[in-house]
Amino acid sequence: MRHKYFLAHLTAIGLDPPQLIDAAAAAGYDYVGLRLNRTTTEEPLYDLINDRGLMKETKARLADTGVKVWDIEVARMDPPREWFTWSHVCDVPAEHPATLDGLIHQGRRERMFSGEGGIAVKDILGSLPNDIVYALEIPGETLVAEVGYKEYVRRALRAAQRYLDDSSEI
Repeated sequence: MRHKYFLAHLTAIGLDPPQLIDAAAAAGYDYVGLRLNRTTTEEPLYDLINDRGLMKETKARLADTGVKVWDIEVARMDPPREWFTWSHVCDVPAEHPATLDGLIHQGRRERMFSGEGGIAVKDILGSLPNDIVYALEIPGETLVAEVGYKEYVRRALRAAQRYLDDSSEI
């Protein structure tokens, strides 16, 4: 089975919504998640609500690329387990940082691609319905600095597909 994937905005938070949509389309994602609010003061604010030009460009990119919006961050809430339609997917090292600052840094800035860390991601996802959409929320500032966001999001999707999809359908 080939799963559907959406690019969560935190994975490429340095891209504005139109750039995120372009990167998602180029990499082969089915959907994007967009943020209307900051989660922290360090994040950029892409003010789609008040910036009509940004909203118009975002809508145009969606229409041009065929990428669809899966969620608008922080406004989506899902019902209990049996109604799950999507799940965030990422990985982290088996050994976790010893300090709170280290944990925050890892969680906000340096996660790992699925299958490259120490979490039994397949086992966890195996407890959910098989046809859910996977949201790739994998911030990785070090690799982004080396390869740029567009290549980074492409690599994130390919790693997830290699690890999670049936090999005959990739």
